[in-house]
Amino acid sequence: MAERTLDDLMRDLADRRRLGEQPLVVLLGAGASAAAGLATMPALYRFVGVPDFDAFVAYLATRNDNERYRLLSDFLQTQDPHEVTPGYRALAALCGGAYFDVVLTTNFDPLLDDALATARLRRRDYLLLINGVLRTDRLRWLLSSRSPRVKVVKLHGDLFHRFMAWTPAEMDDYLRDIGPALAPFLATRDFLVVG
Repeated sequence: MAERTLDDLMRDLADRRRLGEQPLVVLLGAGASAAAGLATMPALYRFVGVPDFDAFVAYLATRNDNERYRLLSDFLQTQDPHEVTPGYRALAALCGGAYFDVVLTTNFDPLLDDALATARLRRRDYLLLINGVLRTDRLRWLLSSRSPRVKVVKLHGDLFHRFMAWTPAEMDDYLRDIGPALAPFLATRDFLVVG
């Protein structure tokens, strides 16, 4: 993996757009949500009353999807969806400006959804594809479709759909389900990893 400067990235994004080449695919991780003040894993451990990740996983494994939602919903969203962090605001603007067309995220939170709405992208402009909810046999076709132009794929589920892969086994199951449909589409794409 080659390292580039921010100036290199900006030039590459502009060149791809100018030349009509495929945009980069963004892979968004949990670090992208930290600036929004969402609880860190140690804060979640304290809230649940467990010492570490293994104990947290064991605790969540005994809870159904609705119990997990009620327990974690305040930790996984901001109180005001109009307060969007600069990073999410920039990502939404770049999606709106046709610099990105696919965002893969491991985050359950609605921060990217809120940012896209704040950037005045309408639902006709982007499509949320929730792993665990989506029929995977439709995924490749939906990703290849020109409309809506921006696709957000929530790899580990979504808070409001109450499908969230928290345990390593659940994450493996979620990726095993979506992998065969996602891999061929992404095989020819370049990635930008954030967070």
